[in-house]
Amino acid sequence: MVPRSGTLEAAVTRYRFPSFGGDPATEVAIRWGAFLNSIIAFIVIAFVVWQVSRMLIKEDPELPVKTCPFCKEANAEDATKCKACASEI
Repeated sequence: MVPRSGTLEAAVTRYRFPSFGGDPATEVAIRWGAFLNSIIAFIVIAFVVWQVSRMLIKEDPELPVKTCPFCKEANAEDATKCKACASEI
């Protein structure tokens, strides 16, 4: 069933934004103070989270290695055979 045009127009006008009747220059005002406050707050919080995560994430110290005299491959310090060329270290 197709609605009548009068009914459709009434439905469309019901969902339009209300007019406040104020000055057109101030109706769409950008609140610069609130905008700058949220940008600065975001930057400060992001910096603090970055610093805390840097403190909590530590890199493991390098383990001592033994170099193979034949192929110059790095092996574990307690290794007796090279993992690359299988020669005795």
